Amino acid sequence: MLNYYKILGVSNNASKNEIKSAYRQKVKLYHPDVAKKTDQNYHFFMQVKDAYDVLMHADKKYWYDINLSHYQTYSEEKDNEEELEKNQQKEIYEAYKQNRYKEMESDLAIEKIINSSVILGVASLIIGGFTGSIWSVLLGFAGIVYGIFKAKEEYENKE
Repeated sequence: MLNYYKILGVSNNASKNEIKSAYRQKVKLYHPDVAKKTDQNYHFFMQVKDAYDVLMHADKKYWYDINLSHYQTYSEEKDNEEELEKNQQKEIYEAYKQNRYKEMESDLAIEKIINSSVILGVASLIIGGFTGSIWSVLLGFAGIVYGIFKAKEEYENKE
């Protein structure tokens, strides 16, 4: 909805003389005989003319003011709803990001457990192979198996 007060550059409680004066100033600038002939100037001139016509007649001005206040209230409510929706979307996204970060941390922790168990197991196998110690070889296999089972357990708990 057009705000005729803004178009004329007057306040909402402007007198008829102020409205008439503002109208005359705008007409001098945007009248098709005076201003550069563009669609934009002509369109604005027509808005000025409509604003003057509505604001100079008491009945039209009364109904226009009522409609304008309802429109402004509706616009503010709509803006507030949009702002609330944007904030909710931000909160959801932040929660998602934080949850995903926690999931990534737990994935990294699981990988560290697996890697350290497997590395210890492989190291024990190598040492056992060089030294010929069956206990080192068994310890190596045990480390590898432990790492695999621990990883499986962690993934199942995660889901």
